Amino acid sequence: LKNSVSVSVPSQAPVINPLSVTANGTYSAPAGVDGYSPVTVNVSGGKEYPAHDDDLTYFYIDIPNNALLNVPLTLRRISGTVTVYWGDGSQSNVTGTSVQTLYHEYQEPGEYTIVIDATNGGVIYGGDTNTTSVFGTGSVASATTKTSLLVKAVEIGHGGYVNSSISQYAFAYCSNLESVVIKHGITNINQRSFTVCIALKKLSLPNTLTTVGGYVFGGATHLSELIWPDSITSIETPCLNINNAINIHLPSNATFTGSIVTNCYFLEELTVPAGVTSIPAYGFVNNTSMRAYHFLATTPPTLVNTNAFGSLPSDCVFY
Repeated sequence: LKNSVSVSVPSQAPVINPLSVTANGTYSAPAGVDGYSPVTVNVSGGKEYPAHDDDLTYFYIDIPNNALLNVPLTLRRISGTVTVYWGDGSQSNVTGTSVQTLYHEYQEPGEYTIVIDATNGGVIYGGDTNTTSVFGTGSVASATTKTSLLVKAVEIGHGGYVNSSISQYAFAYCSNLESVVIKHGITNINQRSFTVCIALKKLSLPNTLTTVGGYVFGGATHLSELIWPDSITSIETPCLNINNAINIHLPSNATFTGSIVTNCYFLEELTVPAGVTSIPAYGFVNNTSMRAYHFLATTPPTLVNTNAFGSLPSDCVFY
């Protein structure tokens, strides 16, 4: 046989032992045969938090070894009985109707679930009309407080209060907050309630929302989807600096004020509801990947000025 080649076949194929992990962390894979070296990998991902079919509120916090163990909680009781269960076997009863900050000292680091039972009354989370956050110890101008970094997930119930709301700046600058579930019954979210929650990835909003303030999720740079329910009748600046959003639904019957969708760099297509009859200055700026706008109004919206669509891609189509 011409041009024959001698091939050495190993007696057995290399064996690679599988690596299975069930939690975040750094792992070293075991070595295989014939000099296969182990590799070290870091595994990380978002944690799944349970959903509760009730009217209670749940705050999931994680206190690391180097964090403060004295945790503040700011709220205002509207009526009825409000009880805070701190997740370590202790509880506090909220009295009075003024804004107050409760403090609880945990004895050791770890993960805790704070449960707030307001099913016989009502509560507003945060400083009501001022700018005190739920887990801050003062103005959110200094809300880079260590306690605001402890919050990993929130699930907010309405208790028994008909017009339940979330105060402005309530969870602002909670930069480790990954999951927000706002339950059925909440009707109002005030401005900047979740601004600069840069780790936020999961969001669920109820179809009882009617009024939304400005910049509520502004700066939620890791949020890929924002679905505003159609129950909303008034909304201000709904989408600002949600850089990674690829899917945005605007409420179909709302009145819009302020800019509408800006600085959403990966958004490629957007349906603009018929309620948008006028496009303000900078209304749709810096959506640099946009390929198509679908306007549902029978009469084209009026432009306040030519800055409405700044940084518009040259191949973007309007329908």
